[in-house]
Amino acid sequence: MSFVKNYGFALAAALIALSGQAATAATITALDIAGPSDQTMVLSSGSYNGVATTFTLTDSLFDASFNFDVLCAATECSGRIYLMDADATTGSPSIFDTLGTSSYSVGFSTSGTSITGFSGIDLLAGTYSVMMTEIAGTAFRIGSSAPVVSGAGAEEGGSIQYEAPTVFVPEFTSYSYFSTPVLQYQLTGDDGRTDPSPVPLPASGFLLLGALGALLLGRR
Repeated sequence: MSFVKNYGFALAAALIALSGQAATAATITALDIAGPSDQTMVLSSGSYNGVATTFTLTDSLFDASFNFDVLCAATECSGRIYLMDADATTGSPSIFDTLGTSSYSVGFSTSGTSITGFSGIDLLAGTYSVMMTEIAGTAFRIGSSAPVVSGAGAEEGGSIQYEAPTVFVPEFTSYSYFSTPVLQYQLTGDDGRTDPSPVPLPASGFLLLGALGALLLGRR
């Protein structure tokens, strides 16, 4: 009798534990640069056809995404975006520093169109740059003279305008560094740590608990 009761309570405890905790990735905002949208940096398909933003991760960031808004002063603005494992504010990166590339195309907008520079990529701690080179039209990256910086795990590293001879490689020939405006963007991802989250007990578990209760009552 004692064995049956002890075994029953042990099984009940194990089933209840199934409805307890499971580990899930913790999603964070590593860097969010907001503030009044009162300044811009221009990207023209002529001279100074590119803008680059640099940030430094103090910790690894997984499944990372980089989002920002763009104004377009033409019927269509299009170009390419490069994610670089280098600091573009100190000079032209090499094509070998390229971690990923994508294209963008937005229509005329005076209020801003959201663009995802990259997403779903894992980044180790270090310095990175997001380069945006215009192919057609005249676009503007939105910035702020009084930025509001928040987030945990990254630091803003400045922005530049640059002139690239071709949009097919990220390298540029000349550039100008700007401490202001600070370009607005949001960098999010998973920090690699885990947060507990509840996991519901499956229906079969409740049935087993019911059968177990009937067994214990029958043994009394």
